[in-house]
Amino acid sequence: MQRLYEFCEVWENCDDKEFRDFYGKKMIKGEDFDSLTEDEIKKLNELCKKCKHALKIEEKKCPVCGNRDLQPPKRISGGEAGSLEVFNHRCENCDRVLYSHKKL
Repeated sequence: MQRLYEFCEVWENCDDKEFRDFYGKKMIKGEDFDSLTEDEIKKLNELCKKCKHALKIEEKKCPVCGNRDLQPPKRISGGEAGSLEVFNHRCENCDRVLYSHKKL
């Protein structure tokens, strides 16, 4: 099962208290966060679907709803001094903000 938090670069410092509490309990118990049950992944995915942080994508596909119809990307950073060019995307179906980048 796909884990939405893996598309988020700030998930370990998530703003959502319920997500933080769940993650904290796993870490305190010394449990591996990679060995979650399917129900635990579903619960975290529901929390991630509500979040407003942009999710990083590697392919032209929304990780939240699976839609491949994304608005045309908008370049938001990059240039002479930077080594990455970053693009914003938005899913046409669920309206989730996504981003991607490529090396210059």
